[in-house]
Amino acid sequence: MTERDMTGPLLNRSAWLEAHGFAIDPFSAEAFQAETDPLFEHPGLPAFVDPPNYEEIRGRPDHPGFRYIFAPNGVGKSSLRRRMRVDFDASLAHNLSNAPRVLAVEYLDHSYASDRASAHDHVARIVALLANRLAIWYPRLDFRLPTTGSAHDLLSRAVQVCRSGRLDGVCILVDNIRDQGGDLESAFNRVAALASQPELLNIPGVLFKFMFPNAIFETAARVLPLERLSFPPNRVGRRQPPRSPQPAAARLHGCVASRQHHPAFQGAV
Repeated sequence: MTERDMTGPLLNRSAWLEAHGFAIDPFSAEAFQAETDPLFEHPGLPAFVDPPNYEEIRGRPDHPGFRYIFAPNGVGKSSLRRRMRVDFDASLAHNLSNAPRVLAVEYLDHSYASDRASAHDHVARIVALLANRLAIWYPRLDFRLPTTGSAHDLLSRAVQVCRSGRLDGVCILVDNIRDQGGDLESAFNRVAALASQPELLNIPGVLFKFMFPNAIFETAARVLPLERLSFPPNRVGRRQPPRSPQPAAARLHGCVASRQHHPAFQGAV
């Protein structure tokens, strides 16, 4: 750095980032939370390093089923969930010929009363979320989703309506299962009626993904149909530092690559 550089006017953070080609701040406060990380809204950019078995975890609607993903808080369950949602959204937005068209629904709000946690209650809320997502993606089409019936019948008929339209299937991403003041039983019981029924989770055209805190595993193992799985539940161990600079490098490259897509830089050279 020259003496002139040292004595020149100081750039503020935004000016420095823009001067070096960044459209997004790679280390903003929002970037440290999966729910607010802006890079997740840029599909196709190298901002997420997939786990080795990502394709297997994501699945395909022609092979319906469910996954239980256990990991400690902060390891990346919600990041993985958002990654899958953005991935499935891309199949709808870009009409990819080699990718199934899957509508992803994030089931995240578990503030309902304990007496509103039956399988039917869960499915009714999920069908309502499906209706909202369909209205966003296909505002000109009239998808008449069912509102009555048993939990299995309600979800099955809702998926049939989706598949009779423009979709190959739906994916239900269940996350935000929080400890209730250290009461693991209470936290898990919020979704136990939904997560423990293989007949419901194996409806054709439906992919279920459950993101559970690792601390709930022993409690959940007594209720979940783990013996019915053809593969073990995905368990992620304790947090470890990256073994290579790949994730950090990918993030920096993604923030720079966003320049060509970011509204603030449209038309810029």
